[in-house]
Amino acid sequence: MEDFKHNEPLDRLKRGIYSRKTPDIIDTPRSQFKKEEFETPQSWDSKGNSKFDALASRFAHVAEKRHTFAKKFLTITASLFVIAVAVAVYVFSGGVNTISSKNVDIEVVGPVSVGGGQNVSFDIKAINKNNTDLEAVKLTVEYPTGARSIDDLSKELTSQSFNLGTVESGDEGVQSVSLFLFGEKEEVKKFNIVVEYRVKNSSALFYKEKSHEISISSAPVIVTSTYPKEINSNQNINFSVEVASNSNENIEDFLLNVEYPFGFTFTNASPSPSFNNNTWKMSFKSGEKRVIRISGVLAGVDNEERVFKVSSGTASPDDERKIGVLFTSTNESIVVEKPFVGIDLTVGSSSGEPVVTGVSTVNGELSIINNLSSRLFNVGVEAALSGGAFSESSVYAGNGGFFRSVDDTILWDARSLSELGSLAPGEDVDLNFRFNPIAYQSIPAGTLSQIKVKIKVVGERVLDSGEPEKIELTLEKIVRLGTELSLVPKVVRVEGNIENTGPIPPRVDQKTTYAIVWSLANTFNAATGVEVIATLPSYVEWTGAKSPGTEDIVFDPISHQVIWRVPQIVAGAGYKGPAKQVAFQVALLPSVSQVGTNPEIIGPVTVRAKDKITTIDIFSNASALTTRFTDSSFKEGYDKVVQ
Repeated sequence: MEDFKHNEPLDRLKRGIYSRKTPDIIDTPRSQFKKEEFETPQSWDSKGNSKFDALASRFAHVAEKRHTFAKKFLTITASLFVIAVAVAVYVFSGGVNTISSKNVDIEVVGPVSVGGGQNVSFDIKAINKNNTDLEAVKLTVEYPTGARSIDDLSKELTSQSFNLGTVESGDEGVQSVSLFLFGEKEEVKKFNIVVEYRVKNSSALFYKEKSHEISISSAPVIVTSTYPKEINSNQNINFSVEVASNSNENIEDFLLNVEYPFGFTFTNASPSPSFNNNTWKMSFKSGEKRVIRISGVLAGVDNEERVFKVSSGTASPDDERKIGVLFTSTNESIVVEKPFVGIDLTVGSSSGEPVVTGVSTVNGELSIINNLSSRLFNVGVEAALSGGAFSESSVYAGNGGFFRSVDDTILWDARSLSELGSLAPGEDVDLNFRFNPIAYQSIPAGTLSQIKVKIKVVGERVLDSGEPEKIELTLEKIVRLGTELSLVPKVVRVEGNIENTGPIPPRVDQKTTYAIVWSLANTFNAATGVEVIATLPSYVEWTGAKSPGTEDIVFDPISHQVIWRVPQIVAGAGYKGPAKQVAFQVALLPSVSQVGTNPEIIGPVTVRAKDKITTIDIFSNASALTTRFTDSSFKEGYDKVVQ
């Protein structure tokens, strides 16, 4: 590297300048440039450029040839791609490809209409038009609602799958299907059919789908309703439904449901409903008939339409009270007309559903009005009384009425009340009666604690033709007896579990304790939220002793009230079973001003609760208690305060 530097002219010059040994370096002569003359051409010389042009021409020719080749290559490639796509589309759209879904067909051979509840059979064919076999062919049938098993009519069918194996090219796989089909008349039932298959040397799964429809030509049952097309408001109505089997097979788990309109009050039915008061569950043999008879009272305003909806079918597998497969559904209309005679009945203190308590007197007020545009003649009124709580010995008939005890009916007519001989349009007449329920202990076992009041009004009107026409109207009400909650209080000294102390008779300025016992008795229905309340006088103290110790009885020191709370008292307590009872202790500190008297040791008692069945509020009272106790140790004078 160092030798290379020494050979460089600049280095030599540098050494010469700064070296004392280098002589006369300035005198070294300079090199001279050779002067040459150049002539600039005035035009392009074609001869001079001929080689360059030839070379450029060759390159252009080669490039042109290569471009033509690329263009041809791309054209051929695009053409092949288009051909490949066309072939693929052709093959997969049903050409010669052996896996085309269009070459697989589903054919259903069977009826397109069947009677409801009838056995229906049809064949399903999976037809292979491909040039190769179909392997692992699976046929799935999705059934509509109302399809039942041919082996078990109670079993509902939702879907079934069948393995058809291999279906060869040009051949078909066949599967027979049988079932019972239920449904409403003219209802269309849709079956979904799916064929799944594979082909050899392919893992792909192919399928073909088709639907098949069968209409229900007739219902499996014939339901016929019979009822009046017009009715007066508040009039009894008889509604009957006849059900006749139209199926060749027995029908199990059959439901008939009647939806009642607003204003209808159910009275009874024969046979009795299976669920609530409007659903019947039955079974039918082929061709069997049954009749359901429903009775009730229908109320409404003039010319108002009331609709009864009658539905039938088989029970839902999820809820036996609801229809799962509908057979029939009809709406039956009744027009409510203004009654020829208006009846307004008030029993007790209510014109609605009357409830009375205990053996209190029940007052009945009856108003009859002529709603016709003409006179109403020879009016007769009957009030029939019945029921487990009715006592015929207590009946009183006002306004000249007569109580006929042979059938417990009160009668009014023109012979006892002249106004009933002829009622002008819009004219009314008022009647009254009263009775007492029998005591709870006297009601026969197994009978309802209620009284039925059935009013019947008859009369005559003269038609435009001059002919008389009889008119009759009835109205019925049920008087329910609410429970009677009674309290029996007493004072004891030696009886019970509470130990008492102090002098007897009580002495001035000395404490004497007493046990107070409260016994609750209840009649017809359970009583809930029971509270018993009484107040202690200022000279009486609450000691806190009580029996049983689990009872919820407390003392309020501010109001001086003793409060006993009972969540519920069962029906019949104190009559058919033990009474509800509690005992608690108080202490008397008598004053000199009370000498010779038997002072109160607890004030009047108030009882309040609610009837669990009728939901009415219950109230009762009991008298205050004094020092006069009731157990066997009492002697005359033991209750008087002494000095």
